[in-house]
Formats: sequence, C-alpha cells, structure tokens
Amino acid sequence: MLKKQPFYTLQRTLTVALVTAWITIIAAIIIIPYLYGRADRERIKQLEADVRELQKLKSEFETFKALTETMEALREKARRVVQEKPELAEDLRTIGLL
Repeated sequence: MLKKQPFYTLQRTLTVALVTAWITIIAAIIIIPYLYGRADRERIKQLEADVRELQKLKSEFETFKALTETMEALREKARRVVQEKPELAEDLRTIGLL
C-alpha cells in the first residue's frame, strides 16, 4: 500500500513554492515602480541642480559681457582723448586703457 506521507510532502512543497512565487510577484509589482520612481526623482533633482548652475553661469556671463562692453567703451574714449592730448597716452597705458 502507498504511503500518503510523500504525497503530502510534495503537496506542501508545491504550496510553499506557489505562495513564495505569488509573494515575489506581488512584491515586484509594488517595489519595482517605487524604485524607478525614486531613481526618476533623484535624476530630476540632479537636473534641477544643473539648471540652477547653468542659470548662475548665464548670469555671470551676462555680467562679464557688460563689463567687457564697458571696458571697450572706456578704451575708445581713451583713444579719443589721446588723439586730443597725446601727453596723456603714457598715463592711460599705465592704467590699462590703451
């Protein structure tokens, strides 16, 4: 006569495997989108930091551009002054306008 013990052991093993598989599937359904969402949030934070840095650099560039234009205007005025008064040429060279 066949013993029922191996059948019950096999049934219990299959039940545990099936329950484990379902737990894994449910956990994957819940956890994977969370992990992707977290990665997306971190990437967005990094992009926002990069945008702030670019805005800061743009602001600094605009300031530099304005200063450069001002210096060019001063140099042009200095050239005109030197044409009128050549004795000031050395002084203007000393301060860097010529």
